[in-house]
Formats: sequence, structure tokens, C-alpha cells
Amino acid sequence: MDYLIDIKVFHDSEIGDNKDILFDFFLSKYPSGYEKAVLNSNYIIAAIINGKVIGALRIITDEWRFALIVDFVVEEDMRGQGIGGRIIKTAIDACRDTGIVDANIRLFADPTPGKEWLVGFYERVGFIKHTATAMSYKG
Repeated sequence: MDYLIDIKVFHDSEIGDNKDILFDFFLSKYPSGYEKAVLNSNYIIAAIINGKVIGALRIITDEWRFALIVDFVVEEDMRGQGIGGRIIKTAIDACRDTGIVDANIRLFADPTPGKEWLVGFYERVGFIKHTATAMSYKG
């Protein structure tokens, strides 16, 4: 297919102005109420074709010491074309531009059944698997 894929960095100040295309994408993947998560992101990196988001992730950061990449999704029919790698590279560059060192850019790969390939994808794009235990508060 011949199409131009634009990888766009939406800074927090731009997310509200672009909420329509971002909501169309994220709300098709996540539950009602997710609008708040989108609007409170520090950055959203999105792959766009003809004004439609076909892949995106959110970044939560203090813009000094750490960044957390969350909610990374590429439309299933668009996978395997390097789009995910381009989105991750752009996310890493956005973090570096704020002064965050690579060691403090984190994500959690939750390889649910049928999605075990996620860990391998993240390793291919430069992430290192840690043996630390992730903990969640359930109080």
C-alpha cells in the first residue's frame, strides 16, 4: 500500500486541541472514562494516516528524572510494517529532548496469553527486561 504515515508528538498543551482524533483511537481500545487519562498525558505519540490515528502511546513524565510509556497500541492490520518501532523511537527522542536519560525510560510489558510477542518486540527496539518485581497497591 502507498500511504504517508506521519508520526506526531502531541505535547500536553496540544492534546486538548487534538482530542477528537485521539479519543477516536484510544476510546476504541479502552473503557469509557478513558478521556481523563488521554487529557492528563504529558505526551502522546501517534502514527497518523489521512487524519486517522493508527497507532499511539502515552507518556507520563516529570520531564527530569523519569518517563513511563503506557497504553501503546498499533492497529492489528497495520502491525509488522515498522510503525510500532517508529512510534517508540519518536517517544524515546521526545524523552531525551526533555533531558531524561535512557535508564529512566520505563514501560511494563504484560504478556497476556496470545501476546507473548510483546516482550520480544520491546527488546528489539532497545528495552532490557528486568527481573524486578512489579507491585500494585490493592488497599
